[in-house]
Amino acid sequence: MVYWTAKKDKASLLANNNQTAALASFVGGFASYGLAGARPYCDETICLVMYVLCLFAVHASFCSALTSALLHRVISNMDEEDVLKWAERAPIKLILKLPLYKFFLGCVAFLANVLVEGWYKLQDKEGPWRFIGLGVGAASLSTVILTVLFVMCDSICCSSGSKKSARSTNIDTARVTAWG
Repeated sequence: MVYWTAKKDKASLLANNNQTAALASFVGGFASYGLAGARPYCDETICLVMYVLCLFAVHASFCSALTSALLHRVISNMDEEDVLKWAERAPIKLILKLPLYKFFLGCVAFLANVLVEGWYKLQDKEGPWRFIGLGVGAASLSTVILTVLFVMCDSICCSSGSKKSARSTNIDTARVTAWG
């Protein structure tokens, strides 16, 4: 079976929170460089778009990191059996997924900003450079989006399908773990 959401044991929940927090902080830190000025660095609409994408990436990434840290603290202070009961509650299931979702949104906003900023900064260059930058940026952004969509869809299909359908795709013999 493919796991999109974390297994509900204490060690797995703690590990997933650590991974998400570290990666979200990393992305948020890079995105914060786009906010270095007090406002967008030009008066064109494209500069406003880049600034807002950076702002969104920073907020989503740091929210992911902080939510992960808070959840890590709560989970660390619980006994194993209490974690299992706690993680099965409906609102907690959603809260446990929030850091990953926020991280994903922050990554998409950051990569979109890099794509738009490359397009803007290469506007005066002759030749194919602007379109090469656009192609590389679009490929990177679409790779992240398609990977997440594939894992989500695959998880839904396998978790609601029968064992027979899982065996036919050889998924039941190997665990594929996404970040959450």
